[in-house]
Amino acid sequence: MKKLYLLLLCFLLLGCHPIEEVAIQPDSDMATKAYYYDTGIEGKNIVIVGGIHGDEIAGWQATDLIRQSLKTYISSGKVLIIPHANQIAINEKRRYGEAYGDLNRTFLGDGDKTSVDLSQEISDRIREFEPDIILDLHESLNNYMNKRLGNTIILTDVKDNLLSGLEILDIINPQIVDDIPFIIETNPPIGSINRTLSEELEILVVTIETNRELKLEKRIEEQLIVATSIIEYISK
Repeated sequence: MKKLYLLLLCFLLLGCHPIEEVAIQPDSDMATKAYYYDTGIEGKNIVIVGGIHGDEIAGWQATDLIRQSLKTYISSGKVLIIPHANQIAINEKRRYGEAYGDLNRTFLGDGDKTSVDLSQEISDRIREFEPDIILDLHESLNNYMNKRLGNTIILTDVKDNLLSGLEILDIINPQIVDDIPFIIETNPPIGSINRTLSEELEILVVTIETNRELKLEKRIEEQLIVATSIIEYISK
């Protein structure tokens, strides 16, 4: 009762907007959590997903940092954040759980049942949220100069996405120091969260890829630069 009273007092006197925590697949091996935050100020609906691949550490750690400081990073609109989309893969320090398939190939409904069930619930929650943009945080083994996907933002070229991507690069790259600039890739894999939901919802879905050859601290820094720059861009 005391906790409820303090929460109501926070609402009435300080205008606070609490973060709502929701379980995803709570009775499954793939159980994880989603977090909803409403700033109370009119704006965009932003979705941030990390940890679809468990060994891409900077992606889910940056998402965790954003979740822990949502009121710093999100000044208007609403946010749905899923920092550990593939919790079992994070626990095992693997791309995907040893007993399961690649979660980021199951968003069309194909694959092993447990992974499909998780991807479908994540998709359903995102659809219900009616997002204006989805950020999907990943990593690659190296950068594009070494024939990998690091230092790229990946999007599906539907509607005005390519133009938006070019504008985003203009914001990102002046902030990238001691590394190569980011570029755009426009062909996310079939069954990925990016391609599936961007084509279905006709919104901008951006996959951020950093280079795992860099130190973790540097990769997290770049993830935050890119993610917050995109949030700034979409919130104009």
